[in-house]
Formats: sequence, C-alpha cells, structure tokens
Amino acid sequence: MSEDFRVLIVDDDFHVAKLHAAYVDSVAGFLALAPVGSTAQALQSVHSLRPDLVLLDVYLPDGSGLDLLGQLDVDAMMLTAASDAVSIRTALRRGALAYLLKPFTAESLSQQLRSYARYRRILGRQHAVDQDTIERAKRALVAGTWRRRESRDRRPKHRYWNPWRRGTILGHGSSGTGGRLTRHGATVPVLAGRRWRRRNPTALRQHRPPGTPLRRPRATLPQLTRPPK
Repeated sequence: MSEDFRVLIVDDDFHVAKLHAAYVDSVAGFLALAPVGSTAQALQSVHSLRPDLVLLDVYLPDGSGLDLLGQLDVDAMMLTAASDAVSIRTALRRGALAYLLKPFTAESLSQQLRSYARYRRILGRQHAVDQDTIERAKRALVAGTWRRRESRDRRPKHRYWNPWRRGTILGHGSSGTGGRLTRHGATVPVLAGRRWRRRNPTALRQHRPPGTPLRRPRATLPQLTRPPK
C-alpha cells in the first residue's frame, strides 16, 4: 500500500490553517502535517519534515509567500486571498502547481488534491516518459478536467450513426420504397423519402467514405445519383 502524500500548510492565521488541515485529512491518500505561520518556520519544516506538497499563503508576517515559493524545492500550491494578476503571474512563474483563492470550500481543495495525486501517479510510473505522458500529467493538474477527458476517451470510436456503414440509407425518393442510389461506388437501397429527410435534416449532409462516423455535418445534402440502367 502506497504511503500518503504529506502536506505542509503555511498560513499566518492559526484557525484558517487548522481548517485547511482538516480539509486535507479528509481526502484519502493525504496527511496534513502540523501547520506553520511564517516563512522561517516553513523553511525549517520543509528541511526537517520533507513534505510532498506545500500549501502556501502569500501574506505572511515575516515576508511574502511568493518570495518563499522561489526558495522551496518541493511541489507547492497557493492558497491565498491575493487576487491581483501580478501575484498570480508571479506564483505561476515561480512554479506553483495551482492557485486557489480564499475563501474556498472543502470540495474545491479536495478536487485540487486529487488532481495532484493523479499528476504524481502519472509521472511516478516510469523514469523516462514521452510527450503524451507529459501532456496527460499537465491536464491532470487542472481540477475537474480529468474526468471529462476520460469520459471522452471511453466513448466508442463510431459513436455517430453512419447510414453508409451498414448498407442502409434513408435517402431520396418520393416514396419509402423503390429505386436504388449509389455513393462511393456502392449501391444501397432507398428506404425513406422526403418526409424522413425533413425530420432528419442533418443525417446526410456530409460526404464521408464508408465506415467513418458522421459528425455535426454542415454541408448540404450529398448529391446521390442513380446507376445507369
């Protein structure tokens, strides 16, 4: 069983730090260390406790959390009320993995921590990684996007109905039967007429070879021709 990620909280407000520690402990796989309230205490704790992640405030009594961020050789996220663009750009430029504005809910921090856990799992599987793995790790850091990405990846390849793939097409003709049309060298039966086309205006709007999905077509109806008699 893997060890929990050890999290150090740096915040000058003892009550806020204690609340955030409770948030961290409520997330499976994470363990909050004793919070500290100054840059000097933070440096000492980082060197002695070796945390995996530091949750850092900008406003500290003996300095700026942004200056401290540049001195830390450990993963860090900003939990702060500093909402100015300069602070945000500075934090990201100096290596902050995330920037969460106070006040926030336990669920917001929980999502961010779970994203961090996915990021560590992706980059912890092997020593040498390819570009695709790097992109996956970067996406994993953005809370809330991983689940949407995974759901898209799990969809079947041909999730759009393609009337050409199975040899049945609802095409031209004034009646629902009779006549044969050709497209891409294949002859297919006509199974519906104008009424069906009025009710399904987007089904045949795109030229695609057999076996490819039909995606949100924009073009006009394909020009189908009758085979020579």
